[in-house]
Amino acid sequence: MAFGIELFAFREAIMHKEKDVTEVMKSDGLPGFYFKSPEIERSGRLIAEQVESEIRKLSVSVEIHPEIRGGIPVLRGTRMPISRILAEIAENSRISEIAEDYELDNKRIADFVEGLAILFDRSVLK
Repeated sequence: MAFGIELFAFREAIMHKEKDVTEVMKSDGLPGFYFKSPEIERSGRLIAEQVESEIRKLSVSVEIHPEIRGGIPVLRGTRMPISRILAEIAENSRISEIAEDYELDNKRIADFVEGLAILFDRSVLK
């Protein structure tokens, strides 16, 4: 599992006030985490795997390249800024309407929005 995802699992456990998580140093020199409770480990790993899947979905949908609109995030394979898609959604446009109006792939927009929705479906520090 990638370090960032492992860190996310650890952060999730801490946010949920789990006291039985310990940070340890792995053999590769990067931090790892030891979960003293199997239930906490399973829960953390499940969350991490879900987030990793959604990050993959977003990375397939979004492209950031300095030569494309100066590095502004765009829908992959297009020059359509992600901010424009979100603005259209904020104006009550449906994904199918956005795809049709801008000649974009409906599924790619839907994957992007779904990835965001699941990624942000998290509790925040209180």
